[in-house]
Amino acid sequence: MKIITVSNIKGGSAKTTTSIFLTEALSRKGRTLVIDLDMQADLTDYFLPDSSPEDIDKGNIFKLLTGESDFASSIHKGKFADIIPGTIDLAYLTTRVFQNFSILKKLRTILNENKDYDFVVIDTPGSARSELTVSLVACDIILVPVTPSKWAIRAVNLLLDEIKNSREITNKEHKVCFVPSMFGKSIKHTDLLNRIRSLEDFKTLSPIPKSESIKTKSEKRAKLQLKSVPWEAFDQLANEVIAL
Repeated sequence: MKIITVSNIKGGSAKTTTSIFLTEALSRKGRTLVIDLDMQADLTDYFLPDSSPEDIDKGNIFKLLTGESDFASSIHKGKFADIIPGTIDLAYLTTRVFQNFSILKKLRTILNENKDYDFVVIDTPGSARSELTVSLVACDIILVPVTPSKWAIRAVNLLLDEIKNSREITNKEHKVCFVPSMFGKSIKHTDLLNRIRSLEDFKTLSPIPKSESIKTKSEKRAKLQLKSVPWEAFDQLANEVIAL
């Protein structure tokens, strides 16, 4: 089982979009679970568009981490993969962690005890919250989507600090890879992409192209068109993740 966290502390860096369509690609290659650790729950809205808050309250990632539900009852059947949904109640997670620090390791323990999936993809918040730490402690691979922003490198450095902190909890080395997203062919974009690739300690995977259809399909809660350029890009990303 490969556990993959998709994270970048900067908002608007295509984390959820990457999580959605990477999950779609991985689901064609093996049984896949996706976990929404962002209180905004945009990923949950994509996979469970017809579920009410009451349905999600029956089992979600917050209740799983706090011991109010078990693994089986936290899983919902999504479009093409199982999902443990997010909830706005994650706003209380940091308070719960202060009361019980073992929560930071709980997702890792639960996934290690329930190896029913080939792949697990974890979506994370755009900030250094307890949810991020939980995901970093749980995973083997960290994918860092990077969009062409002047803050991109600084945000990456902040995330690397958080990864270092999580390693003090687990004593394990993560595989950290960058996923360039929405880069065009301008000089500015090319220069930034080259700077990212120059970070020699970390692998840069194949880029996700700038494509309006990716945004449109995400907003419409639809799958990517078969064999389209975005479909092929995420399929390639899935293959590279599997090979790590």
